[in-house]
Amino acid sequence: MKNMQKLLAGGILISSVLVLSGCGCTEWASKKVGEKIVEKGIESQTGAKVDINSDGGVSTIETKEGKMTVSEEGGAKLPDNFPKDIFVYSDAKINMAISSSSQGEGFSVSYTTAAIESDVFSKYKEEMGKNGWKKDTEADMGENGKMLNFSKGKSKVLVMIGNDERDNSSGKTGVALNVTTEE
Repeated sequence: MKNMQKLLAGGILISSVLVLSGCGCTEWASKKVGEKIVEKGIESQTGAKVDINSDGGVSTIETKEGKMTVSEEGGAKLPDNFPKDIFVYSDAKINMAISSSSQGEGFSVSYTTAAIESDVFSKYKEEMGKNGWKKDTEADMGENGKMLNFSKGKSKVLVMIGNDERDNSSGKTGVALNVTTEE
């Protein structure tokens, strides 16, 4: 009788796997198991509670200190609380967005735009100035890109501009923004 129960249980398990694989559920289940493994790994290293969600080609890691969203295809979104007075191109394909509140408010965003590098450099100087930001420094490093630093009150913005590092032949310009606000 015990052998029959084991055989029946095995048959149910195999049938379940076949049914679930036919509906794509095993792929979903594998992804969720993978998320849990990575969550536990980060939690064991940082001591923080981590929640990972990787739906629609976008991976999100959330802790009590902040949130990080990454997308290879430019499907990430600006954080809801990203400062409205910081210029971002309307055609921006956001690859990474991080918001943090561990030591003041901070953001790190990278995106690509179809605008050419020199136009992006000029546009940031113009738009940030219009929005009340003071340009502290600028650097043109030739083929290595361009950099701007702005400040406004207790906030600072570093803008780095260069060729899309993932595909230099794409004709796209990569922009990285690092925003910090002191408490």
